[in-house]
Amino acid sequence: MIKNLKQISKIFRNCIIILILLELFLTLVYNYIDENEYEDYIDLKISNNVHNDMSSEDIKNMYKEYKQLEMEWAPFVHYKPKKFQGKYNTINDKSQRFTFNPFTNVNKEPVKVFLFGGSTMYGIGSDDNHSIPSELSKQLYRNFPTEYFQITNFGVLGYNRDLEINQLHNEILNNNIPDIAIFYDGVNEVYAAHQYGKVRYPLNSYNRFVEFNTAINYKKRISLFFKKTYTNRALNYIRKKISPKPIIEDKSFLSKKIASNYSENIRITRALAKEYNFKVLNFLQPTIFVKNPLSEFEVIMKENEDYLRAIYEKTYKNISLDTILNQDSTFVNISNLFNSYNTTIFTDFCHTNEVGNKIIAEEISKHLSKYLNY
Repeated sequence: MIKNLKQISKIFRNCIIILILLELFLTLVYNYIDENEYEDYIDLKISNNVHNDMSSEDIKNMYKEYKQLEMEWAPFVHYKPKKFQGKYNTINDKSQRFTFNPFTNVNKEPVKVFLFGGSTMYGIGSDDNHSIPSELSKQLYRNFPTEYFQITNFGVLGYNRDLEINQLHNEILNNNIPDIAIFYDGVNEVYAAHQYGKVRYPLNSYNRFVEFNTAINYKKRISLFFKKTYTNRALNYIRKKISPKPIIEDKSFLSKKIASNYSENIRITRALAKEYNFKVLNFLQPTIFVKNPLSEFEVIMKENEDYLRAIYEKTYKNISLDTILNQDSTFVNISNLFNSYNTTIFTDFCHTNEVGNKIIAEEISKHLSKYLNY
């Protein structure tokens, strides 16, 4: 009996050692693969002049900074960015990215403009001074030099409209009420719903479910630990390779739910604006799936994400056919904004470069001017 137990313990010990060695080996392999793929991705941008006004070194360093950005837990919005100081990305202790604000007229009360959105509003694909909020600030300063605008970038990687309403709600409760609230959405609403199969869930919400209660539940803690290992990643890769191809699911019903939820969120925001006496504008953002013509680089980016094309097309069509939104003066569909540009605008299927951000800011400024009767 004792001999058998020793043999079992020896086998168990050897299995643990093998698993540890396998995990260490896969860690090295996957880190090497991931790093090389990311570098190839950046090199592709450089060789295609996606960022015309930046040197190769600046582009590489800017994208390295993006990878260094960290999040921390926050009530009501799931997470928020940590304070960060880099050459291209600056995030203050309020989790807001730096916005270029040239206005110096301190003799007036500022017109407070809040801009909400996901990583596209944050400005992945540009530095601090060329995000959509910074470009809008420049536009307003040129067009209305005697006014005093205070532009704030509330864009956060992964946020969708449901979380942005919570952001706005928090600011209102802290008596920080905007004069104008601008929302730039569409991409994350669709992507998160596609990812989870339901609306009103943020991106990567599955991670929040598996993480919940791990501090007091050892079974969940062990399960979460295994799911985060490279061994599990390798097993999932093998499983996908040997499994039959999944049947492509019709996303028509889900796309209708996404469009309906988007419309309802706009109604809720309008109600808040009326109650707290501020103005609101809602922009449906462009994606690479509707741009025509495409540059050579954009063709590659579109092909890489072609599995998403159908649900984006269906959702955007449902939004454009929404009778309530069509009668809503606060809603502006700019999904076709880049259709007359044959140059590279997109850095992937949804993020835009400095040129794209400037075009978007000009469009927002135009509607903002009409809206405020300047």
